[in-house]
Amino acid sequence: MTTSPRLTVPPSLIAAGGPALLLAAALLPELRPATAVLLVTGWVAMRLTRRPGAIAWAAVLPAGLVLTWPRLLGPDVPLGVPACTDPWSVIALRRVAAAAAVLVVVAVLARAHGSTRAELGLVRPGV
Repeated sequence: MTTSPRLTVPPSLIAAGGPALLLAAALLPELRPATAVLLVTGWVAMRLTRRPGAIAWAAVLPAGLVLTWPRLLGPDVPLGVPACTDPWSVIALRRVAAAAAVLVVVAVLARAHGSTRAELGLVRPGV
């Protein structure tokens, strides 16, 4: 009895899947919401199976969130000069909300991967 050879995918190719999805989302805006879901699902699956490539998927999650953000809150509308100078304008508040969400995602990912402050670039210069 012979067994069929098993198809093995190199770990580097699996790790490159997340960045490839992000590139597709950057080029095709209509794919951004689905891509964000795929990035989260792929990262969770890779974390659960303890694959080392999960860190590559984690690295693109914040960028995937930023690309998807206009779909969640709606597109920015030009409001003219008053909106540019008002710190409480809709555009400014959306930017602050997006930045806060990205920081939360980065903190969760750093905690999940056991990253140190130095790995995240959060150390004082000269230390």
